[in-house]
Amino acid sequence: MFRVFARRKLKFTLPQRKLKFAEPRRFADPVLGYKITCMPATIYKTPERILAGAGIAALGAGSFVVGWFDPGKVSLFPGCPLLNVTGFACPGCGLTRGFHELFHGNLLAALDFNALVPVYALIFTFLTVLFASIAIRGRGLRYSPLNTATLGVFLGLAAVFGILRNIPTEPFQWLFP
Repeated sequence: MFRVFARRKLKFTLPQRKLKFAEPRRFADPVLGYKITCMPATIYKTPERILAGAGIAALGAGSFVVGWFDPGKVSLFPGCPLLNVTGFACPGCGLTRGFHELFHGNLLAALDFNALVPVYALIFTFLTVLFASIAIRGRGLRYSPLNTATLGVFLGLAAVFGILRNIPTEPFQWLFP
């Protein structure tokens, strides 16, 4: 019933979670003439599923707001603090305007604001699929590219992009938002 953890003379117990499995129901089918066994559909509301549903709602609401309001015309979205204070553009500068253009089908305009928009779009798509899998099935995906190597590659790419977009010479000025 309880697992006991002992570490440095401190003992505490955590209650084990018992899963309630639905009992199969058998009923007679008058058309086919034999008994059918079926499992009733049960949905367990665990905190993981609720948080995954909230994550999907947050991604959807954020996407709706960015797609509906033009960041260049509406002062609803804050500016980049690093750009405002230092004048250097971070790797995320221009993402809001880029996603607004991407949601309206203007891929070249989105790439003009931030060249990493497709990478961020893949990340947000993966997160949406992952959250939907957790909310519906109760568990994540079998294959998850979220590991330290992928995170290191992404952070290295973002760091190189952030440095290159702030070099004031001709080919790199195109990366500045």
